[in-house]
Amino acid sequence: MSISLTQVLTGLSDAVAGLVDQAAPLLAAIRTTPTAIAAVLPPAIAVARGRRGWLGVSLQPIAVPDSMRPIAQQDAGRMVVNLASSGPAEQAGIRTGDILLSLDGQSINAPRTLRTFLSPDRIGRYIEVKLLREGALETIRLAVSVQPEA
Repeated sequence: MSISLTQVLTGLSDAVAGLVDQAAPLLAAIRTTPTAIAAVLPPAIAVARGRRGWLGVSLQPIAVPDSMRPIAQQDAGRMVVNLASSGPAEQAGIRTGDILLSLDGQSINAPRTLRTFLSPDRIGRYIEVKLLREGALETIRLAVSVQPEA
């Protein structure tokens, strides 16, 4: 029994094609892995280092003025008293004197609410900040950053 060169090449070609078909899912996974890692890495590192999400603001509890309560639909908020230079809040356009009312629809009146809200899983995500500015209600999108090291 003799095998021609054409038969050998055809057999090799079929074998290689079969390997490529079997490797396609693996190659697709390898291509998407960096994206998947990039999505989970910052929060995972932050958790490992005990770091939290950060907005780059110093806040003071404040009663919403009576004249603005119908607009704010709440009695209290947190007034921005300081902004970190080039921090997330400053980059998003938040100003000193703004009264923050809620983050992603969650009121931040209670003392620990903001700390709980800024858990490491929020790092890198955009949130909606509802605030009062000069008597008007505004909504600003802001990216939560990693809390800088002290």
